[in-house]
Amino acid sequence: SNGYCSDVFTDECLDFITRRAGEPFFAYLAFNAPHTPLQIADQWADPYREAGVNEAHARIYGMVSNIDHNVGRVQAKLAELNLADNTLVVFTSDHGPCGSAQNQEAPAGERHRWNGGLRGIKGSVYQGGVQVPSLWHWPGHVPAGRDVDCLAATVDVLPTLADLCGAQLPEQPVDGVSLAAQLTERPGTSPERTVFMQWHRGDAPVRYRNYAAITQRWKVTRPHESAADELYDLARDPHETADIAVAHPDVVERLRQEYEVWFDDVGTTRGARTF
Repeated sequence: SNGYCSDVFTDECLDFITRRAGEPFFAYLAFNAPHTPLQIADQWADPYREAGVNEAHARIYGMVSNIDHNVGRVQAKLAELNLADNTLVVFTSDHGPCGSAQNQEAPAGERHRWNGGLRGIKGSVYQGGVQVPSLWHWPGHVPAGRDVDCLAATVDVLPTLADLCGAQLPEQPVDGVSLAAQLTERPGTSPERTVFMQWHRGDAPVRYRNYAAITQRWKVTRPHESAADELYDLARDPHETADIAVAHPDVVERLRQEYEVWFDDVGTTRGARTF
């Protein structure tokens, strides 16, 4: 197909949904925008230029508006096929702002676009690099208009979908947990769990390099293996302004040990080229 990638991907998704409308289906629509190269038609970027947004960010926001438009096309197709009430739609993203898409005209400390006041950008495991939107829409099953304050990660999508569909997961262990109870407001408590993240280049995993162990309240992290562990109370300090590791050494030790178990486990089967 010819055209703008986000439009073409959506065209193919709509065709797939139409062909599979009479049976259960799973469609994964993955856009490559917003991202460099910052190529977007003027019709999408012009409203932001006219509002005084700098050129780089006007193009990025234009890409986001185009994605909004294409998500709307998916929703409209589901409605057209009378599938809207019988289809769970999940929208999420992968990371915070990219350092390659800056406003070069601004002072050095003001070049990144708005990130909700969160610390860090893409490449960091501070919340500004890893906290993203997660929107779930299923009329009649997922109550609308509310926030679910529950730690979650993309590894939770598979067990959650299986739970909601009444399907059995394979015997192979999965890292995620089901969030079905939280989404549907059925009886159940938020699972006590720790989410692990690590982000660095190279073929071999490096213990402690740019890692994080995150619970509903606490986060232990360090930007490099040579640095000391930092601890943040995300419930009170979501912007990660105060490192309180010295005040809670027991929490730091516990989460670091959990991370070490995870690190050893994910590298068990494939060796040094796991990452």
